[in-house]
Order: sequence, then structure tokens, then C-alpha cells
Amino acid sequence: MLTSGGFYIEEGYQMEIALDRLIKHFAEIPFKLEGVYHYTIKPEMSGRENTAPFPGFIFPVRGKARYHFNATPYVAKPGSVIMGGADMQLDKQVLDGKEWEYVCVLYRVFGQENSDISLSHLHTELKIGQSVQLSELLHRLIQVSAKPGVVSAFQQETLFHCILEEAFRCAKSQNESSGKGLFERISEHIQSNHANEISVKELARQYGISENQLYYVFQKQVGMSVGQYLSGYRLDRAKQLLKTTEMPVREVAAAVGYVDALYFSRVFRQKFGVSPSEMRRIQE
Repeated sequence: MLTSGGFYIEEGYQMEIALDRLIKHFAEIPFKLEGVYHYTIKPEMSGRENTAPFPGFIFPVRGKARYHFNATPYVAKPGSVIMGGADMQLDKQVLDGKEWEYVCVLYRVFGQENSDISLSHLHTELKIGQSVQLSELLHRLIQVSAKPGVVSAFQQETLFHCILEEAFRCAKSQNESSGKGLFERISEHIQSNHANEISVKELARQYGISENQLYYVFQKQVGMSVGQYLSGYRLDRAKQLLKTTEMPVREVAAAVGYVDALYFSRVFRQKFGVSPSEMRRIQE
């Protein structure tokens, strides 16, 4: 979840919209690199402090650590990026008995942010997966930041923008992939249990998402609601049974999840243009 004065990122539909808004916000506002810091922290170390007077990014390199930004918890580890705001209460603890290595990049925002996103008050986690290119860019940024001079400063700014571009690209890719994976898991469940009673509310609860998010996943992947997908699968399965078995229409209806045979016949005709009995005769 991402919070900044009422701005939220959640899984599914709202997550993608919010991520797009976040990327668009970075594209529209003037910002400048403020500092690059490379840390390696000993195992089990912990502490409390306030964040810098600038917003920033935590790019994990190896290990794992738990952060609380204004009491909101995040677990930082490779494959994710943590965004933190300015002057926030920060609690942190190294986890798993291993060293925690990360790169902290601070930046300054200039002018007024004319949207509901305030980067100085924002904290969130971006799931980015593994990116060799991002690792290489961070390594180059660390090296360049150790050099003095205006050329080094220019290179740092350029690399910072490249790092943000790669992080946002990876986050978008992860969002799209996770939506596809979620659809595949839920659709497999529907196909395996189509003869049983299935409710949208129960599916959403079972997979830990809201009904709106579930609706969005199916709309994006197959262009229809969960109910339409379930009905279509049941009717296609019924058509197959009518072709390959001699089961009475009432039994076919029950076998694919329809308690009311008359209702089954009506929706079957709506989809295929003929009744179940007529479909069977066509196949003979």
C-alpha cells in the first residue's frame, strides 16, 4: 500500500492506475539528485531515527531488513525498492542473521507538486523482480558518486534518471505478470470446481483481493466478468457432454453446476442459438 495524503496503491486495478500516476508525476515535476549512499550493516542491527529532509529510494543489494516508515512496515530485500518520504520516523532492523547491503538515493523536489501525490510525504514498496540492468546502473552510480567535479555530478543525474526508468519499467512488468498469474490460478480453480457453487465474494476472499480487483483481473485478461467466464465455461463443458455422452439434459445441467434445468436450457440457447436437446440432435 502506498499512502500520501489519501493516495493509495493496492493490488490489481488500483495498483496499476496508481503506479501510472506515480510515474507520470515523476515525468512532470522537476527533481534533482541530492545524495548517493552505499551501506553495509551488520546482522541483527536495529535502530530508530528520522529520515533525511529529502525523499529517497532504498535499493536493496543483498540481505533483508525491516523498515517502519511512520509505523508502516516494509521488508526490504532484492527484488523490491522502498520509497520513503522526508522527515519521517524510521525504525529499522536487519533480518535473517546476515549482512544488509543497500544503496540509498535521496532527491530534492522543486516547486509545488500540483497533484494528490506528495513525494515528501509518500512511502511505499515497488515490486520490481530481478534486473541485471538495474544492478549495473546502481554499481555505476556508486562509482561515479565517489568522484568530484561537474562531470561526475552530470553523470550521477543521468544515471539516476536511468535507474528510475528501469525501476518503473520493472514495476510495470511485475504488475502485469502478477495479474496474469492471478488470473491463471483463479481460472484453474473455476474450471476444477465449475460443478460446485462459486461466488465472486468467496473467490475474492480466498485469493485475498477485493471483488473490484477480481473483476478488473478478468476484464483485463479475457474481457469479461468472473460470472461471465464461469457461465461460458459451464456451457462449453455442457456442450461437450451433450456431444460425448447420453446423459439426460437435467443431469448435464447438474454436472456443470446448474440446479435449475429450465434456466440452464435458456442460457444454453442464448449462447449457442439452439436448445440442449437440439444441440444433441445436430451432433447425431
